[in-house]
Amino acid sequence: MNSIPFNTPEEEAKFYKDVLNSIHGLITVNQIEDFNDAPSNLVLWSNQKFYDFSGCTREEVLARGFEFFAETIHPEDMEVVEASLKKIGQGENVIYGGMLRIRSKKGDYHWFLGNVAVMEMKKGMPCRYVVSILNLEELQDTRNQVVQLIRENLQLKNQLRLRSLGKRQLEIVKLIANGNTDKEISGKLSISPATVKTHRHNIIQKLQLKNKAAIAQFAAETGLV
Repeated sequence: MNSIPFNTPEEEAKFYKDVLNSIHGLITVNQIEDFNDAPSNLVLWSNQKFYDFSGCTREEVLARGFEFFAETIHPEDMEVVEASLKKIGQGENVIYGGMLRIRSKKGDYHWFLGNVAVMEMKKGMPCRYVVSILNLEELQDTRNQVVQLIRENLQLKNQLRLRSLGKRQLEIVKLIANGNTDKEISGKLSISPATVKTHRHNIIQKLQLKNKAAIAQFAAETGLV
């Protein structure tokens, strides 16, 4: 089979660019200066599908730096990014991956399966790496399997979080999920409203949630109510 002829370096560069933009996934080349300093992690290049999905231009992504990561990756999934960077920072030349949610230009989150591979070394340490992520929700042939996998993954995470709660805190979570106010919970459990408020604050911290409404949603997802 004949090789593809390139008359000029420009033609070859365009060919490879077209290949990368044809891949059904988001691809980025990232650079990091210090693995102990997360904000030094920057996106240097991306394929066009990445810009189309995020709604940002290359200039905007570069200007926002690490802030771009913080605003587009779901807060609960930042641990996937941190774990992959830790692996890379330890000099392990491996492909590391995980599932995470990424926000689109419309503001909604989509599930992706990503992997990271070292691209370039500097002074014996990785300095540039390639990230490729695939939108699991677009895999029509395996959509039901993906949905089930995501559901099981969330259930496992939630069950691990539940173990961090004490008996009293579990009671309060159930009461909050059933629509009870702090005053009503206080009366039902024979504790002061201030104690209820303290428990609620600790519950939010332990479960890594934002507010009372998130507690109710968490309880529903884990089958507590």
